[in-house]
Amino acid sequence: MDGSGSLAVLVIAVHEQLKGKRYLMVFDDVWHVDDWYADVVGAGGRNAPRRADDWSERLAFGLPKERGSLVVVTSRLKQAAETMVGKSCLHHVQPLRNSESCWAIFMDALSQAKGTVDLATVDSMKREILETCGGLPSAAKTMGDIFARSSIPSLASTSTSQEISKSGHIITGNNGSLK
Repeated sequence: MDGSGSLAVLVIAVHEQLKGKRYLMVFDDVWHVDDWYADVVGAGGRNAPRRADDWSERLAFGLPKERGSLVVVTSRLKQAAETMVGKSCLHHVQPLRNSESCWAIFMDALSQAKGTVDLATVDSMKREILETCGGLPSAAKTMGDIFARSSIPSLASTSTSQEISKSGHIITGNNGSLK
């Protein structure tokens, strides 16, 4: 058995639970989309399968398209998000213009550290940290979390970008932005 029967049952159950209700569904950090995930907002015009055995064909069939419901997809890959919600529903997040906002987010995440943090060392790395964040709040938070769990002096002894890149959490490009 290919599992499509049980998948159809799941999609029907989701549809029945959501029918007549407002909902918020979030697909965060999407990297790969196959046909089953395509068009979750129903831009293609098919709100329900044509045949009873088509329920397993697409996730979109399980999501009623009633007013007040919302599907949010976050992705670094434009094509993945576009496949799920359509080109007309894309919203491109722009980096923050005020670098101090990113710094505040970074420092807030860093303040969650269990041990002591050498703030003078962190402050001396401010410019490099902000360049690496590229104005992205999620990058600032991630870097703050990484610094909070790491030994700041060892990070300061090498290039911060290289050390963070090695950790697998953030990879920077030539322009300092996230990839």
